[in-house]
Amino acid sequence: MDIVIADPPGPCMLSVGEKYGLPSSGGEVRLTIDGGKLGPWNIGGELTPEQTARDLIRYIENAGFRTELTVGVRGSTDAFAQADLLVRRADGTLAEIGQWPNEPLTTDSMQSIDIGMVRLDDGLESYGVNEINMGTLEERTLLRALSNKEPGTMEIFIVNRFEGSRKQGESFIASPAGTLGDAAILDWRALGRARTAYTFTHELGHLLLGDLSHPDSRGDRRTWLLMHSRASSAVGGPNRITEEQCSIMRARLEELGSI
Repeated sequence: MDIVIADPPGPCMLSVGEKYGLPSSGGEVRLTIDGGKLGPWNIGGELTPEQTARDLIRYIENAGFRTELTVGVRGSTDAFAQADLLVRRADGTLAEIGQWPNEPLTTDSMQSIDIGMVRLDDGLESYGVNEINMGTLEERTLLRALSNKEPGTMEIFIVNRFEGSRKQGESFIASPAGTLGDAAILDWRALGRARTAYTFTHELGHLLLGDLSHPDSRGDRRTWLLMHSRASSAVGGPNRITEEQCSIMRARLEELGSI
């Protein structure tokens, strides 16, 4: 198992269509990379977030930087899926994206462009119901910037805390409905509660089952089950899994081992 200690990624990613995935209406994009001004670049109208991102790729790479494009998942309230554009220097290190002084990133009145970065002083912003497959901009920046991107691996990210005080773990599943790979994010307190809440093991269970749902969402009232969302902290902890779950996990491990 590889362990990496890393600083939170700075402003290194552009997200096009983060708000509602709207098409472009036309406008200009201005930004800075490592302090140097780039643009203004004209963006046409009626472009999807992915099409706009591909235009930006051409401009940014012509300036000597590398890019990594990931098209997200269309949310239930989105017109199109958002597109994330990670920017790196020629040597592969993360570049720093900014705005021109007193200028917006884009003058487009419909299609949003946002800068993704991770700020852990106020906790990691966690996803809501409509973001369960795509994560928040802050979560996507963390995972896209620091993931090893190797198929067949499961990655665990440990942060100081999530925004607010209740949530201690989240998982993402590699599937057509998600673009973040098999990964879990844990509040460091989850490790301290290893023998009472089993949060770490619970999140691993999501990854091994390939399922983000909980038994209680289907009416199962056995709160001593590991995968119950309101698991009891009774003696021994909520550490039980069913025979069916065990079989699925074993098959998943064998599949991963063969990749």
